[in-house]
Amino acid sequence: MIDFHRRGPTAQGATYDERVLEVRRDANRTCHIALCAGMQGKRWILATENMKAGDIISTSGHLSENPVIGVEGNAYPIGSLAAGTVINSIERYPTMDSETFVKAAGTSATIVRHQGDYTVIKLPHKHEFSLHRECMATVGRLSHADIDSKIFGSAQMHRRFGYKMSSGLFHKKDGYFGRKVRALPPVRQLDTPPQAPPPFQRFTLTKTDLSGLHGHAKVHNLIPSGYSTRDYPE
Repeated sequence: MIDFHRRGPTAQGATYDERVLEVRRDANRTCHIALCAGMQGKRWILATENMKAGDIISTSGHLSENPVIGVEGNAYPIGSLAAGTVINSIERYPTMDSETFVKAAGTSATIVRHQGDYTVIKLPHKHEFSLHRECMATVGRLSHADIDSKIFGSAQMHRRFGYKMSSGLFHKKDGYFGRKVRALPPVRQLDTPPQAPPPFQRFTLTKTDLSGLHGHAKVHNLIPSGYSTRDYPE
């Protein structure tokens, strides 16, 4: 399982260091993954573009007052990074159970500006989001950026590598007929996580009079209702 939520010490100057043991391909995603080992054990994370075995990566949870220039592969709160920094694996909310942005191969987001307790980032589709400054992110561009330029030769070879074929119904427009130019939507602010959906409830009929097998509601055996080959007692 991939660890998308990297956490480190919040004290100034303190970091949690790990060594990259292996960088390999993962059939469940497009980018490569890296096996890292530290004082708290081993874990898998998403590998950045230039990450290789033997590298030392650090994770810091300190929210600095002055923006810093991040090192590729290291994780920081987005409020501590300077504008223009390229990041990936960005948390929506500063919690351990929140979803993350930018996890596909070769993708990255950019920090645009800081506004109070929030930081505005630009995603690969040019939309801007305002996230809390304590949200964690990894510096750098994700690995396997040349995935779109690889030649597999056949559709079956794609399946052997774990890539599912897409339907022609969802084929992207090639721009032959042009497109309508629209303005980008305003900055979307994510301040509070959404409420959890209500628990799923399952109901079962326990009254025999309403079951369709007993009493006045009993289905005749000659009716093809799925029970025609067996007689049920009254």
